[in-house]
Amino acid sequence: MYLVTLPPAAASDPRVFAERAREAGAAMLEIRGDLSPGLAPFESPLPLVLAPRGGDLGALARSSALRIAQLDLEDGEAAPFPRPRGCGLIASFHDHERMPSPQELRRRARRLRATGADVVKLAVTPSEPAQLLDLEGLRHELGVEGPIVITAMGPLARFDRLLGVGLNAWTYACLDEAGASAPGQLTLAEHRRLAGATPPRLFGILGGPGMRTLSPAIHRGLLQDHGLRADYAAFPTSDPISSFRDLAALGVEGFSITSPWKRKAVELMDELDPLAARLGSVNTAVLRKRRWCGFQTDVVGIVDGYPEFRGRDRVAVVGSGGVLPALLEALARLGAGRTRVHARDRAARERLARDFGVAQAGLEELATSEVDLLIWALPTDRPDVALPRARPGGLALDLRYGRCTDFMNRAPALGYAVSDGSRMLVAQALAQFELFSGETTGERDLARVLERLQSAST
Repeated sequence: MYLVTLPPAAASDPRVFAERAREAGAAMLEIRGDLSPGLAPFESPLPLVLAPRGGDLGALARSSALRIAQLDLEDGEAAPFPRPRGCGLIASFHDHERMPSPQELRRRARRLRATGADVVKLAVTPSEPAQLLDLEGLRHELGVEGPIVITAMGPLARFDRLLGVGLNAWTYACLDEAGASAPGQLTLAEHRRLAGATPPRLFGILGGPGMRTLSPAIHRGLLQDHGLRADYAAFPTSDPISSFRDLAALGVEGFSITSPWKRKAVELMDELDPLAARLGSVNTAVLRKRRWCGFQTDVVGIVDGYPEFRGRDRVAVVGSGGVLPALLEALARLGAGRTRVHARDRAARERLARDFGVAQAGLEELATSEVDLLIWALPTDRPDVALPRARPGGLALDLRYGRCTDFMNRAPALGYAVSDGSRMLVAQALAQFELFSGETTGERDLARVLERLQSAST
């Protein structure tokens, strides 16, 4: 059963919104006093849940023409009007900043239940995947004692809301993202597509705390295009080992892995694809027969994404991070001539030079290079690093994507035609999707992904 909240933008004609919600599959309509105070009675095709939250909903509560299914009172909130006849009581607790301990939530839920509530609702904001496991455990434990709604809010909420569908008394959803009443809500269309007797298959991406990624949009689109009941979400983390294990315990069966955890991910695998083993870098992890298998699709992403790089004679690469092994392997496959790695970390660049048979130098020597392909593989801008002038027909690549960077602004003035990392992102994502799903991708998938990326950028 799905519940949709009336957004402020729809308060001028709540009947039309309620009809849209009913047609989309909602079973109840929530009216929140803090979002739509003083709302006049209207003809609603759905029963209502009234949540005063300090706002005036008295006219709705007194209307004999409306079906008031539930009155939702926040912990400590007094009922501002008599409870309508036949109306149930929800006792709620919200924490928009953090997630209290399971012990504290357990005590609070039982205290709220003791007030005579028909349904206990806990909505909290987890900050790490281990807390999603705690919420799943609380739903199983407290659901035995009576109807509950236990749900996450915030960046980690997506999978929790999907896993809670079968255990919660109802699920909060929205008609579109703009109308979400809490961070992390899925749309009704997403819920209905992913609904089933068992939870959908789950995939995600692990990256650093400041991760910015279009991978969820790409993979969710591919999963939907191929008719798969599966979802994909982003998990920025400073502890990839714990996050990986907690998410795997939650049921995630495949990961994209991005900077800075591609080398660390090798430690988490039971098996490595020969290329991932040789490069010492994993960007794709897939659960197969209860064993985690590590793969490396960045090489494919570069080779397939930038065929114009084939046969470049003099190449300079700036950086020494986790993507470098795949990048240097891809350049070798593209027939690059003389390649030199420029980085501040001398030990790292010497190791790369030894392992891949390339030259190496410090950042201060970059400006004196003569190159026809310049690749920026640092995660941040470095305006203090002088760039070399391009040889005739010079090309440049910034592996970052989705924004105009300092490198992309400076390189054209030095004679380079510049690309960003979006083509690598798409090509490696298609290869990842095939590993996750077992499906085969083609030109139609490529066109759809590029179209979505274009729409997202505009």
